[in-house]
Amino acid sequence: MSDDEFEIQEGSQTFRTKADSLNVGDYMMIEEHPCLIVSKYVRPMSHYKSLLNRFTGKDIFTDHEYCEPYFSHSKVTGLVVLKKDYELIAIAHDDFVTFTDEEGNMRDDLKLPDAKRNDWVKTLKEIYEKGGNIFITVRSAVGQETIVGFNEKTD
Repeated sequence: MSDDEFEIQEGSQTFRTKADSLNVGDYMMIEEHPCLIVSKYVRPMSHYKSLLNRFTGKDIFTDHEYCEPYFSHSKVTGLVVLKKDYELIAIAHDDFVTFTDEEGNMRDDLKLPDAKRNDWVKTLKEIYEKGGNIFITVRSAVGQETIVGFNEKTD
């Protein structure tokens, strides 16, 4: 394996890669938080004969912003982020949802995001109250999951 390739272990949700191989829109761990890279600033460091990559990312679960610099040849932790759609069964009064997973099992361990910060949650609840056929989109990475959106299926 060359230095330009990334190293990934089977079944892993992270991989090691060189800092200069990641760009805006990629996912990486920044300050031990799973982040979407929203900016990358590259600065030459002549006395080290290297480039300094300064990554700014938004935590994919909390939206907090984190920033961390790495030399271009440094190994960083990239993320495997998955998005899956599941059929919504019910929304409880405390905003926990019941849905079926890919094996057909019922789950009720995820809560809708705060409606004040996510306008789409109000729309989802309105469609649910009208009896719509809804599929929620769940983002997962590094053992965490959150609901990030929905689709209404019409026949």
